[in-house]
Amino acid sequence: MVEQALVWLRRLAAVLVAAVLGAIVWLVVVEEERFVPESLDFNHLLGELVLGPGHETARSDGPLAVVGDPVAPTGFGVTCLLALGLAVLHVLVIEPALARAPRLGRSLVVRAFPLAVIMYLLWGLVFTALVDDRFDIAAGPFGVDASGATPITYAVAALLTGIVMVRAIELVRTADWWRPKRIDHESALRDATGNR
Repeated sequence: MVEQALVWLRRLAAVLVAAVLGAIVWLVVVEEERFVPESLDFNHLLGELVLGPGHETARSDGPLAVVGDPVAPTGFGVTCLLALGLAVLHVLVIEPALARAPRLGRSLVVRAFPLAVIMYLLWGLVFTALVDDRFDIAAGPFGVDASGATPITYAVAALLTGIVMVRAIELVRTADWWRPKRIDHESALRDATGNR
């Protein structure tokens, strides 16, 4: 009974860790202003989509506040929730589908690719359409109206985020460090120093 509870706890921890790391990786890549124009600031726009117009002049001295951008914490929180949904989707749908094709699912990139495609399509078809509709920003499908590098940047962000999330799920769920170990320090020291 306790062992089964620990297995579920590991699964839950894996999904949560993957979601937070995925959100951070996604935002680090897409917020790089050399490749994506400032007008298409994902974190800020997502925060404004959720909170609605008029919050951009609110105070920015709360927890997780970004100086000059009071809607950024909301954008980060929603990004984490979206990443959580994607991590759950990966565990419940993508992993079992890849398990049926063992030759396909060996490479980390191959295992992360479906998640990356879903992220990229959500961003390119849903997010940019919402931005085009609600704001005076020319994003276009997949951000092609913002700049030529935008679709490539977001594709790279989706693939890197997918890789990090899939690997985080695997490491947290299957790592040996979850189990208590008995280490014979004397023999480990002898092995390390070469003394037998």
